[in-house]
Amino acid sequence: MSTPRIIGYEHPLMDALDKASGRTRYMTDLRLEGMVHGAILRSKHAHARIRKLDTSRAEALPGVLAILTPDDAPPRPVPGEPFYGVRIMSRPLFFKEPCWVGAPLCAVVAESPSIARQALELIEVDAEVLPHVLQIEEAMAPDAAEVQLGRNNFALPFGPVHFEKGDVNQSFEDADYLIEGVYHTSTVQAAAMEPYACIVEPTHEGLTIYKGTPAPFELRKQMADWLGLDEKAVRVSCPPVGGGFGSRMDDLEFVAALLARKINRPVRMELQRSEGFLAGRVRHGAMLKVRSALDENYQLIGREIEAYYDTGGHMDLGPYIILRAIRPLALYPAPNLRFKGCLLYTNRPVSGATRGFGNPQASFAVEHHTDQLCSALGLDPIAFRKKHMIESGDPNISVGVVDLKSGLFETKGATISSCALDECVALVEQALEDPGEAAPGMIRGAGMACAMHTTGKGRKEISTVRLRLDENSAEIWAGAPDQGGTGVGTTLAMIAAEILGLKSDSIKVNLGDTAGELLDSGAHASGRTYVTGTALHKAAMELKERRDAGEAYPLETTLSHKPESNAPPFAACGAVVDIDPGTGVCTVVRIIMAVDAGSIINPLQAKGQINGAVVQGIGFALSERLDFEADGQLATRGMLDYGVLRSVDVPPIEVHFVGEAEPTHPLGAKGIGEIGLMPVAPAIANAIVHATGVSPSKLPITPEDLWYALHKDSLDAEAEHE
Repeated sequence: MSTPRIIGYEHPLMDALDKASGRTRYMTDLRLEGMVHGAILRSKHAHARIRKLDTSRAEALPGVLAILTPDDAPPRPVPGEPFYGVRIMSRPLFFKEPCWVGAPLCAVVAESPSIARQALELIEVDAEVLPHVLQIEEAMAPDAAEVQLGRNNFALPFGPVHFEKGDVNQSFEDADYLIEGVYHTSTVQAAAMEPYACIVEPTHEGLTIYKGTPAPFELRKQMADWLGLDEKAVRVSCPPVGGGFGSRMDDLEFVAALLARKINRPVRMELQRSEGFLAGRVRHGAMLKVRSALDENYQLIGREIEAYYDTGGHMDLGPYIILRAIRPLALYPAPNLRFKGCLLYTNRPVSGATRGFGNPQASFAVEHHTDQLCSALGLDPIAFRKKHMIESGDPNISVGVVDLKSGLFETKGATISSCALDECVALVEQALEDPGEAAPGMIRGAGMACAMHTTGKGRKEISTVRLRLDENSAEIWAGAPDQGGTGVGTTLAMIAAEILGLKSDSIKVNLGDTAGELLDSGAHASGRTYVTGTALHKAAMELKERRDAGEAYPLETTLSHKPESNAPPFAACGAVVDIDPGTGVCTVVRIIMAVDAGSIINPLQAKGQINGAVVQGIGFALSERLDFEADGQLATRGMLDYGVLRSVDVPPIEVHFVGEAEPTHPLGAKGIGEIGLMPVAPAIANAIVHATGVSPSKLPITPEDLWYALHKDSLDAEAEHE
């Protein structure tokens, strides 16, 4: 039995037609019999102490079924502390001392969304307004207001995460050249098309949660532990997602669960777009300091990164995210390397997982710093990168664990199993040789940047699949969800079809439901093809052998896989920009992405992932930012105010895949969903430097900031003359 090759050839996503035609039923399309609607009352103050919540008028409103207050939350294992959270159990469900505008105070469930919203307006809140801080530098000050009363604004209980290889201080003393810079990135929203939503249905055994979470088994365990239920009494079912980007690890389902159990009816919760900007997880704003030491031959002999990330009102996944700021330090090996990572509380919305997981901020700092360094010393930035960049077999210092008592980050001796970054850089270098001519009155510039990321979480991951084979078809079940456009279902169908000699459209794929007990650690870190794909490969090979040995149909097996590596992907990005010196407007004319993601299973799908990442990267560089008023109110109220790119803003994007098969994956694949984001912003910033000599060290690079930088000297001269 044989069919044409499937792996490595372009295949449309198996759900593409349903999505394009409107047949796909997303979370917001689901309805259950007897379903009612929940809504959350949120703090209007950046920091306050709630003296009293009067819910009597809301309770009397016809159609209101129940109201939850802070006293209704289940206790943690520590009695009397009603805290819950994603991994880091650091926050209450409802706040008595809210520490950002939008922090939940209480919740209402009613027969309709409009009644629930009306009830919120009837709740009277007596609050004592407290001092607040909104900026990282402000939060670091010795006399700063406490974001969480009684706690230092440095959020990590063990102090900064720190790592050192060699003697960095000595390298700074020995250096012939010492270059340093400070870089800032803003708080940004994932801005997915689908609103945040969930439905929680009470069952005889416990609960069923319908939500597009990236980690259904993790959510199941958290909910069961929180409510004191057996894990199998909680089912999590993941419908298709209209954009995830890691940001859907919010708290709606915990509120909905309490409401559903209280009234014994299914409860639906959906955030309005403006509410989602306050309650959804955002990318950490950051301040990073980078110092580089070079000898007389311009050899990098030492480098230090200090990373300060704004985690907002509570930690959430911040301790894990700050660790990923070390990743760019591994990109250019040197004998002396040091990292310091600090997590800061501010009175902003809670920061959490978003595409890139802490790496985009640090990659911008290191890659823009590298060009600044080369400019200061008269070096070719591409040649400098070629001289210093990581290669196959080099240590990967970004893989390690943190001592939770001291904060010491200890590497685990991992090495780079495959790396074609040199090919990526060479391809981009060639593409930028002729950036073309700018339009009249415009200034054209070209720049490039590099990046490395991860494929999954290494040995912390597990993925389980069940595969059933009939004579002319097959069916796959996996605990991993498909997080909105990643196309993991199509990838799994292609892998099974290739091995079993079937057509890919004869294979049915079922994803993201804990009812099948197919344990999976979640759709994190671009790892589903690498982890779940390997589990399926094992299962398909087993059934192929059994079929070829004459075993009768149907054949079935269930297998798990735990990876031993995280197989970093690599990329280089080239950017060509035009700048209008009269307005400061920067227009991206062209993007070239060269990516080493190992063997490409589905080139069409892979290009789509890179294109999407590039679009987010351009927004990160030039336009996306959450703005806050002085009192902590969010000035960015929705998509009309937010700088997400429109289709007309997207330039031509050239995507090239290079490199060889990754040896730790049976089909040679590495992660691809995030690597395309990391180098885009620094490449654009470096192109601006090339065009104008102005070095933008803060994202986003707005027209106002760029115009001022271009005209600063003349403005200063005018001021002196006056």
